[in-house]
Amino acid sequence: MEQQQQQQATSTDAPLTKAQKQRLKEKERKARQKQEEAAFEAAEALLSEDEKFKRKIEWCIYQLQLGQQRKDSTKDQIAESESVIKKLRSTKNSDIQKEALMFSVFGKDIKKLMRTMPMPDKVETTTTATEAAAEEATTTTSQ
Repeated sequence: MEQQQQQQATSTDAPLTKAQKQRLKEKERKARQKQEEAAFEAAEALLSEDEKFKRKIEWCIYQLQLGQQRKDSTKDQIAESESVIKKLRSTKNSDIQKEALMFSVFGKDIKKLMRTMPMPDKVETTTTATEAAAEEATTTTSQ
């Protein structure tokens, strides 16, 4: 009922000024952001701690792979990110070591980053350059 009154008021009143339009856009954007955060929190609440940790690792690996695909990334950056990816995927490293590694790379606000830069639903895990070279070497030696 309130929405109908607002619609009637805006339709009969003079057109909105530029500042009013900006405020309205900002209000809508904030409302949309709140809904997205609420949905994210609801999805997080359903997951167990182990699933949350695995999801965090997957997100970190995805972000590191995105960083490797940038045109301006140097060889050192690519090598370092490959090293971090290898350590995150390794079963030899404990969860505490992986958590510390993620903290050193992404900082303490990983959850906030995960909200602002969500991972796509269907992500194909791409192989890094060294992994591709290793696979190619094993296939050529086996033939």
